[in-house]
Amino acid sequence: MAFTLTSVTPGTLQLLANFNADVLCTPGIYDDPDNYSVVPVVPSSSSSVKVISVTTTADPAVLLVETSDFTKDRDYTLTIVTHVLQDIAFNFLDAPNNTATFTATSESPIVQRIYATDEFTIRVEFSKEMARADIDDITKYQFDNNLRVTKVTIVSNSVIDLTTSKQTPSLNYILEIVP
Repeated sequence: MAFTLTSVTPGTLQLLANFNADVLCTPGIYDDPDNYSVVPVVPSSSSSVKVISVTTTADPAVLLVETSDFTKDRDYTLTIVTHVLQDIAFNFLDAPNNTATFTATSESPIVQRIYATDEFTIRVEFSKEMARADIDDITKYQFDNNLRVTKVTIVSNSVIDLTTSKQTPSLNYILEIVP
């Protein structure tokens, strides 16, 4: 069992850990932030990045790791404590496959803010303007908890409204934006 990282952009505070097999997620173990560490490859005064939370995604082979902010163009290593994760064949994630190195870049736009404006609309504000063709494709936006996107409305080249199925009050949703 091994993994790679994607969606590493300063400001997003999120990493997607993509495993080579579906992950069995035991609550209280896989989601314990203390089982994950992010440190700069070259130590400096800005030491490690704090892991805030770990959650599952719609893809059983991908975990979302939320962190404090990264420094642009720095290399980091994410390490997962051995024997915390296992695949569906009960193979544990062990050394040396429990680490992945990545560079925090700022080439991609990031989600600056996301919030519900009503029970059927989610507003997404990006860090920079983008081509309309990059933000108006409904298939790029996927929520968990069976929330469906039915329409994308471009408010500006950096702000969109997603019309959704009815949202459940007090339920948190995770939005995955597929490149």
